[in-house]
Amino acid sequence: MKKFLRTDPLVDVIKEYYQKLLYSQIDRSDVLAIWADKSRNVFERVSASLRLIDFDSSNVKGYLDSYDLLYSLGFDGDSLDILHAYLNRNGFHPLVASRLFVRYVNSCQLGRAVRFFDSYSDLIIEDAKLNEKTRQTLISLFSEVGDFSRLALIGVSFEDTWKAERIRIVNELNLLSLDEQLDFIFKRIDEGRYEEADWAIWSAYSMGSRQHGFYERLTCVLPYETASSRRVAAFSHEAYNLFPTDSGFIDLAIQASLHRGELYEAQIIVLKSLALGCKSREIALHALRMQALSGSSISFGLHGDLDQEVEKVLSINSIRRWGAWDQRVNGLYDELGLPAGGMGSDKIIKKSFNFYVPSPTPSVAICISGQIRGNLDDLSSNIKTFKKNVDADVYLDTWDQASLTSVRFSTVERLLGRDLTNVLPFEARSRDGFRRILPNTLEALISPVGYSVDEESLKKCFDFASIRLESAGAFEDLCSSKFPGLRLHGTFNQAKMFYKIWSSFEQVKELEKRSGRPYDVVVRMRPDNLIELEGLSSIIESCAKGVDIAYVNYLVNLGIGDRFAIGSRSAMEIYSSIWPLISSKNSFIYNKIIDRRANLGAEILMGNHLAAFGVDVAIVKPKKDLFINKSPINVIDIKDAIEKDSRLDTGFLIKDFEKFYIDRSSLKNFVFS
Repeated sequence: MKKFLRTDPLVDVIKEYYQKLLYSQIDRSDVLAIWADKSRNVFERVSASLRLIDFDSSNVKGYLDSYDLLYSLGFDGDSLDILHAYLNRNGFHPLVASRLFVRYVNSCQLGRAVRFFDSYSDLIIEDAKLNEKTRQTLISLFSEVGDFSRLALIGVSFEDTWKAERIRIVNELNLLSLDEQLDFIFKRIDEGRYEEADWAIWSAYSMGSRQHGFYERLTCVLPYETASSRRVAAFSHEAYNLFPTDSGFIDLAIQASLHRGELYEAQIIVLKSLALGCKSREIALHALRMQALSGSSISFGLHGDLDQEVEKVLSINSIRRWGAWDQRVNGLYDELGLPAGGMGSDKIIKKSFNFYVPSPTPSVAICISGQIRGNLDDLSSNIKTFKKNVDADVYLDTWDQASLTSVRFSTVERLLGRDLTNVLPFEARSRDGFRRILPNTLEALISPVGYSVDEESLKKCFDFASIRLESAGAFEDLCSSKFPGLRLHGTFNQAKMFYKIWSSFEQVKELEKRSGRPYDVVVRMRPDNLIELEGLSSIIESCAKGVDIAYVNYLVNLGIGDRFAIGSRSAMEIYSSIWPLISSKNSFIYNKIIDRRANLGAEILMGNHLAAFGVDVAIVKPKKDLFINKSPINVIDIKDAIEKDSRLDTGFLIKDFEKFYIDRSSLKNFVFS
């Protein structure tokens, strides 16, 4: 059996199933039947796919099945390790080459994907002839980066995928120097001609304009993009690949990897950077955060043995290999110019990967906190979907006002759905562009549509162990008077979230005190998030075994997902403890160990908080992970608002958008997706 890179308790679950198969002496056909039986525990199916490799190490099926299952569960490093094991034993196979190519594209390592294609084009094209997903990935990549010659290799002409204006811009750029190309690009950005600017950027990239100055200016987020945009991530990876000692590019490449769930890739970048002597506060903080992400056996020296290269970078050579935990942490803090003792030795959990034997059936508390979005039947359905076949007490901590829609304007696609976003003019796809071109439409879509909630209706919704219902307006008034520093982007929404996470755990502690029996495992969920985890019983057992571990469903560039978590009681108590810290300091940056960028979002603060307090975090991808609240576009009629926007000076830009909306919304029971 392979040696796993991940070290969290879920690996032991797979190993236990594997050992049972190994010693049962069942033949290959029986193992194949276990793998194919989707009603079985998903971790048992993983073990069956690994066992298939034992029967025939030259047969690609076992490797591909293992890769697909492990990747779907969030084992990013181990899934790649499986493919590399096949390559080392058998060389390249079309299906293995295609898996790797698609993985590079999906993780926004576009330059790497192109170079990989060039090395194994025959194999990938062979698979593309049979696999439409591979073919569409090829077309999408080469159309995006403006690669005529490689499009031709798969039988596609650029005239089939490009507008005439783009072809004209490419021809014009061919005559310009690098500096002139950059001037061309930023002139169009300044003029709001974002689609032309985007075409020009990719064309300049494809022409080989890859000097340091090019990436220095174009790894930034442009007005029509967000920090998670594909182009920003792709250029961050390419900049790091070409300039691996530039601390700014290192930081961006790590962020891009984490945001796509490629933890192992991010860890490799950190290790390489430390080995090359790269030294910055951001890289050191990434190393500290990596310690919390226990998804790999790679050690950065902050617990366990000290890595020699990390020792050099963090300037703690005087500390012996078996020095005390707080000595090591203090050494890191001294290097970063942080306060002595960091969080304080009395507050930091001393990490030792301790395990204990839980009760035969771990007791589980589910804490649902935050505003209810959608109707109460949806909330009830969410709870039942998550906890089916699992005995758990459910606690609800919410506000007295529910919403039928999400009124937060985070992205245009979140507001409109993919259908309508795709017919918007390019200039209106950014938040600022949408505000400028469709101000009336935006105002209509973010108008709250909701209803009041009372305790009696909640009791009818589900048999909760405890309910706490509070006035959202009163809490916001309290924040305005006592915690004005917790206002973010004009609202107290983030403060409200952290308060409710803390408050719901306080409910758990109250019941524990009355019963005299603590829970083994605690789950944090949002009311509007439908989560379905395969192998939930195994995940619960793993949480009960790992004292200081929590599982979350996704990563972001500088933090972890804040929508869902499941972990040991001790880990989840720390997870839930942010509110007292930020309210006492009237700031999201409650201690200097917290990354300065933590005030940019709750996910960044949560990741830094768990790292500072010694909680290990691992990723487990849900089978289902959906928001159940309706998109505003399917609740609110925006026809009149669009008509008003069409009379503005920029109205000519939205004629196709207006027609598409009117045509589709007039259809019976049509839903924008």
